Amino acid sequence: MAVMAEMFLDDLEREIALVKGEVDKDILRRRQYREKLYRRKPRDEEERKILTLIARNKWEKAEREGKIMYFSPTEWYYELEK
Repeated sequence: MAVMAEMFLDDLEREIALVKGEVDKDILRRRQYREKLYRRKPRDEEERKILTLIARNKWEKAEREGKIMYFSPTEWYYELEK
């Protein structure tokens, strides 16, 4: 049978304050590795076309600059800028 301990609010607040810094650091550390949040609202048609055009232009520029090496039609390597 579990026994509940009595604790005053001031004592509880002191205990929370003691570990708060470490907990905050841990939350921030975990947040860095979390996946990017997804958009909740779908993009409109014009925005999708513009973003596709931008991505295609970046890809073609990388091809012209020799930053993309093709191994086969489905395998390629993209050299990131340093």
